[in-house]
Amino acid sequence: MSLLEPSTEPLDSASLQQLLWPQSIAIVGASPKPEKISAKVVNVLRRRGYTGRLYAVNPLYDEVLGMPSVPTARDLPEPVDLAVIVVAAAHVAGVVADCAAAGVAHTVVISSGFGEGNGNGAEHVAELLRHVAASGIRISGPNAEGFINLRGSVAATFSPTVEALPDDDSVLPGDVSVVAQSGGLGFALFNDGLRRGLGFSYVITTGNEVDLECLDYVDYLLDDPDTRIVALFVEGLKHPGRLSAIAAKASCLGKVLVAAKIGGSESGRRATISHTAHLAGDDAVYDAVFRRCGVVRAMDQEELIDIAMAFSRCPSPTGDRIGVLTTSGGGGAWMSDSLEATGLSVPTLSEPLQAKLRALIPEYGSAVNPVDATAQVVQTAGGLAPLLDVMAASGELDAIVLVTTLASVELVQREETALAAALAASNIPMMIYTYSGTGPGSIELVSRLGMALYTSSRRAARAMRALVDHDAFMQRERLAPGALDVGGWPALEGGPILVEHHAKRLLRDVGLHVPEGGLATDARAAGALAEQLGGSVAVKVQAADLPHKTEVRGVALGLVGAAAVQAAVEMMASRLDALGHGAVDGYLVEKMAPTGVEMIVGAYRDADFGPIVLVGLGGIHTEVLKDTVISPAPVSAHEAQEMVSRLNGAALLQGHRSGEPADIAALAACVATVSQLIVARPEIEEVDLNPVFVHPHGAGISVADAMVVIDAEPGPVQQPRDAAA
Repeated sequence: MSLLEPSTEPLDSASLQQLLWPQSIAIVGASPKPEKISAKVVNVLRRRGYTGRLYAVNPLYDEVLGMPSVPTARDLPEPVDLAVIVVAAAHVAGVVADCAAAGVAHTVVISSGFGEGNGNGAEHVAELLRHVAASGIRISGPNAEGFINLRGSVAATFSPTVEALPDDDSVLPGDVSVVAQSGGLGFALFNDGLRRGLGFSYVITTGNEVDLECLDYVDYLLDDPDTRIVALFVEGLKHPGRLSAIAAKASCLGKVLVAAKIGGSESGRRATISHTAHLAGDDAVYDAVFRRCGVVRAMDQEELIDIAMAFSRCPSPTGDRIGVLTTSGGGGAWMSDSLEATGLSVPTLSEPLQAKLRALIPEYGSAVNPVDATAQVVQTAGGLAPLLDVMAASGELDAIVLVTTLASVELVQREETALAAALAASNIPMMIYTYSGTGPGSIELVSRLGMALYTSSRRAARAMRALVDHDAFMQRERLAPGALDVGGWPALEGGPILVEHHAKRLLRDVGLHVPEGGLATDARAAGALAEQLGGSVAVKVQAADLPHKTEVRGVALGLVGAAAVQAAVEMMASRLDALGHGAVDGYLVEKMAPTGVEMIVGAYRDADFGPIVLVGLGGIHTEVLKDTVISPAPVSAHEAQEMVSRLNGAALLQGHRSGEPADIAALAACVATVSQLIVARPEIEEVDLNPVFVHPHGAGISVADAMVVIDAEPGPVQQPRDAAA
């Protein structure tokens, strides 16, 4: 399945309202012992203000913690909206069956012991799924830590973080919601955000996801009017094909998905033959998919909250020109370094703008950018607000970072009203980096101002970069990549590997340039073919079980004349005989391709996201340098050119060494064609073009070597679709 195809998975989010806003809850396995998890769930529900009906299910008691208790879920006096299940794993399936019989709509299974391959975990999972299929009851978990709905005062969790929250109204809801497969980390994100003044609507943990999965909740939250940012913490996606549609929905609604992805193990990936698939690891694929879909990637839990705070408190920038206003020269320089390290611009301000700023700062300050207002400015009546006004209104900046100390809140507090007015009058993002940590009351002050706050220049810069990149994604014109017409093509035969001469015939059919040449069966025929071609030629042994010909010295380059070619073929044949190799298809004799920048272009099918296309620095050092960029396929030529621009070695194509720029447009067209090819031909498993010589601007490209891997049992043809659809 292609990532760009509509998902066949149903987006069942409507019923989640009943789960997350329950009017009645049963605690199955409820215990009066305060140290038990079930008792903690009851305590947390009550402390967070739950006003619905509560029931206990435990055959040992008639009453538990003030709740009426019944022997089984079948004995409940009403079909409750939610059952929180806290019993041993071996008993969970039976409890779910009882709940289904009693008309319970939803369950949160806190119990653990369902790990695949561990003990009887797989059997327990299979039994749970049978009940889901038979009754329609929904399961969140198992091994989940529950959830908290801060606007609805529902905390169906035993989380120590929630248990420790104050009983007063100091925890205010906000526009960020967390969905996490890890209960501990989900509520750790919540705790970190609260400490920094961030407001939340929901925190939802999904556990093992035997039924409901994280994307079900994300889809629901996108429809929630109180949620603008969804922070997602995952190890992997149960149905990855749904991500594209859900991300597109977020973009259409003006909401933001921020995701931290962990667990990029190679053990679950299939063995690959080509360089292409080997170079694109699991984590790189997720990174490419996130980028293509407009999902903002966070690298750890701290960055997830950093970025969520930026989107919660800042409007979208319209460019990457960042102004730095500082009360410390060193702090401002540090902030500028961090911004430029992420690829953002800290431009020198115009002379007229500098003149306006110099009128507001001491003469020993600086108005260049960073604007060093000095510590003296916060001691005067003028303060920082007038400077922010001038910088924000200048039209020269797309965002501003205020660098100051919040070790003592009084310095900023004295102009809180003026700062609030400056923020209200501005339509560009402003954030604060405090180089001295935060003192008492400073987080509350910054929260009242509605500014994003950071105690690290690097983290502030990364959050700003996330804002800039996401705005660029939202503004980008996404062109449909088009499709290859393959209606008249014959089926690809042979395999599982198409050797080079067969692969190049396919490439010629789709319009890619390959060197002129032919296949010779023996040394004499190779010499004759070389004479016919004329000039300098290359000779390569052709055999399906020799995908990497250089490893057996099966390649000879720059040969001139029949005698040299015949001798080279005889030497190759002798060497292969010595190695015990059987018959070969023959020897490919081709004109030497003009030199150029060596690149690799390829494509393969990812088990989760379908066709993936790759471009990178090529040649014999491909796997050493590993300078590649990947994207879900298909891509347009414009998108392919953007991929090329993100290579570390892109300067080589721009003439850094030769002084003459390479034909980047031709390379991009090659990438786009390969991406369309793998989408259009389901029997193709991998395409590997390495090297592709990129000639000077206007001279095109030449595919010097190629390999295609065929799948014996291909899926259906996948029609390309605009990623923004």
